[in-house]
Amino acid sequence: TITATTDMATKTYVNTNYGGVKTLYDKNVAAGAGASGWTATLVESDGLNQQQINDGLPSIAALVNIENPRNGMRVTVKSYHLGQNKGGGDFIYDITKAAINNGGTIIYGWVRRKTNIYLTPCMFGAYADGITDDTQYIQKAMDVAVLEHKELHFEGYKYVVRKENVGSYLSPILEIKGELSLIGNNATILINQDRVTTTNPISMTLFKPSRPAEDATNYGKSLGKIKISGFKFDGGFDYDKYTDHTNASDPKKCFLFY
Repeated sequence: TITATTDMATKTYVNTNYGGVKTLYDKNVAAGAGASGWTATLVESDGLNQQQINDGLPSIAALVNIENPRNGMRVTVKSYHLGQNKGGGDFIYDITKAAINNGGTIIYGWVRRKTNIYLTPCMFGAYADGITDDTQYIQKAMDVAVLEHKELHFEGYKYVVRKENVGSYLSPILEIKGELSLIGNNATILINQDRVTTTNPISMTLFKPSRPAEDATNYGKSLGKIKISGFKFDGGFDYDKYTDHTNASDPKKCFLFY
């Protein structure tokens, strides 16, 4: 039978010899882990085990799939798309930005760290493999770079862009919506002209400065400086000595700027 006196005596013994009940509990838990400690896959924090935290998440998709992230939680992501090893980075969760997603610097509350100098298209999902259409990712990166007043670095990779809608060359592939510096670092932009045929001619513009709606007719207001350097532009088709590509009706004409 355990009496109040017995219980007090036990507490006194534990406090004297083991530093208290909590310390005794912690020692037993540690002993249960063995000489090597608990394995990383068993230690959990914020829904992730220690192994995942140590290694980093494989993709942005895995990041946004974290359930009920804690405000201030920090996670490293190895790659934007699984297995690409591009566009990853360190993120911290800000619950006040949970509804914001610009595709790169803030993704449903996950704020990308260390972007105080420049951005890259790969941070916004560009594959930069010379095969996959990166148009939408580059456009997102350009838009955010304008808003955040950052340079956009293309890191020497090869990007493919493509015009979705058949129409006038006045409709560009990429729009520059404000002051912006595009730094290629010897990058290549390949213009995919797979929709161009002799019966479906498309004259295209790669870049076009575009005013915001509120300034659409305010021609006296400058967009600011636009800098483009360190690129190779590939029209995506071969010239040959037998064809005159200077003719205005050339179905594979592409303008760099309009």
